[in-house]
Amino acid sequence: MRHGRETQRQAVEPRRSDGHTVQRMSTAPRMVFLGFGKYVRADRIYALEPIVGEERGNGRRTLVWVEGMASAMVASRTQETILEEMGAVSADSHATRPGKRRPEHPQLFTIGS
Repeated sequence: MRHGRETQRQAVEPRRSDGHTVQRMSTAPRMVFLGFGKYVRADRIYALEPIVGEERGNGRRTLVWVEGMASAMVASRTQETILEEMGAVSADSHATRPGKRRPEHPQLFTIGS
């Protein structure tokens, strides 16, 4: 009977040969926050259009075109932040994006003598 429980545990918690538990990645689609309590599935977004001019403002930053919807949704977030949340932006682009610079830290210890 004990052997049966170990087999069941391995099905629930797969382990590597060194005994560490293997973590499984979620296969659920990623949800993207658009602002004001609105979320959409990342795999359903097919276009982002920045709102410019007089129409921009008061929580209106980006038009988000979602598969299955006749018209675009209005997001209060910029297209850059939506792309980041979708995982479409590489880590290198964070350094070149204006306003996202890391602050300079003072040197606390002297190196050398």
